[in-house]
Amino acid sequence: MFLDKLERIWAASSRQNWTAKWIKIGDAQCFLCDLNFKKGAFTEATEAWLSALTAFEVARRLIDEDDELSKETSAKVESGIQRSDLPSSRRWSG
Repeated sequence: MFLDKLERIWAASSRQNWTAKWIKIGDAQCFLCDLNFKKGAFTEATEAWLSALTAFEVARRLIDEDDELSKETSAKVESGIQRSDLPSSRRWSG
């Protein structure tokens, strides 16, 4: 019984650690995307944007639906998707 509880605790904390790492990666890629867009490096900006979306989606799938981060991470995914619908001149403005 003790080992079962310990395993569940480890699995939960491990999942939280991985979620935090993926969110951090997504945030860093968003920053890189904005930086590249401002430089006019549109291909690199697009690659960073897609990487950010992927990272946020991975994080979203790791999070339990009732977790506080679930809504925040879903909002980041939706925001990233909406950016693709904007005209290119406004796409990356913060």
